[in-house]
Amino acid sequence: KWGRFPVEVVRVDPKKYAAFRWASQAPGAELTPGNTTLVEFHVAPAAGDDTNAVRVKVVESGFAALDAPESVREQQLKDNTGGWEMELGSLRERAEAA
Repeated sequence: KWGRFPVEVVRVDPKKYAAFRWASQAPGAELTPGNTTLVEFHVAPAAGDDTNAVRVKVVESGFAALDAPESVREQQLKDNTGGWEMELGSLRERAEAA
């Protein structure tokens, strides 16, 4: 729906952490230091009685370093924040339905 986004896997620690770089403002673009942000997924057991429950935290950084005008960087931050909220909501729905 939104285009194809190549990613570069930065690090994976199975069941705990994963990080990748992507150029979210440039679908299909080659990844360069000036057009990528870093997305980190932190996975940890959730507090409570359900031993299968986990908490997933997503942190995306690097917007200030993008080679783009400040207004574009600010819009990317806003758009991606909303996008991650939507994606995590979908992830939660699928996990709870399983």
